[in-house]
Amino acid sequence: LPTIHSCDSLVHYFVLTCGDTIQDADNNTYYSRFVGRYCWTKQNLYPTHYTNGDSIPNSMIYYSLEHPDEDANLDQYGRLYTWYSAVGLPENSTSAPTADVDGLFVQGLCPAGWHIPTERNMRSLQEFSASSLKSTILWLQPGDNSTKFTAYPAGFFNPSTDRFENLLGETHYWTTQNVGDATAKSGVLSNNCDEVQTDTNTKSHGFSVRCVKNQVNNL
Repeated sequence: LPTIHSCDSLVHYFVLTCGDTIQDADNNTYYSRFVGRYCWTKQNLYPTHYTNGDSIPNSMIYYSLEHPDEDANLDQYGRLYTWYSAVGLPENSTSAPTADVDGLFVQGLCPAGWHIPTERNMRSLQEFSASSLKSTILWLQPGDNSTKFTAYPAGFFNPSTDRFENLLGETHYWTTQNVGDATAKSGVLSNNCDEVQTDTNTKSHGFSVRCVKNQVNNL
């Protein structure tokens, strides 16, 4: 291609595809979707094994007296994971999660070629209104889901109360971002706010997980 110096150059283009289906270690199938410049899974994950075959500890299904049907909750909302389980660390570990061979992404419980969102990945969702990310059903204040991100109000597990809380009212997604030995960053969608917020919570909270497809420019 001609350059500003009138020389020929070889330019490499990296084309990221999205929209295909992927499978986790338990052969569960997920769809993918571009939301902004990143390719996200359209569903919350729910495997019980990492891709190396090891069992994922502390994978939870929402349960409360108001919402006792665990099979229905699993089918609709996926599982909730502690941060440690999401990124592939033993519970209460103070180590940093292991990145891939290029040192870029943390696969955690995601399928091969996908990773737990970085804080930058999560903050990219702030380019969109909460309504455009929320599903059109189940929320107390439903969204229009124009991005097709299809965020469901999956609630969370609160280790302080030892209870599952706020189904239909909010959802949290883990990121890989450490804040301290016991806390990490998450993305939050809630009924009372029309934007994606980031929050800091103890790593023993049970939150949902979405995955982002690996690409070199999405740190």
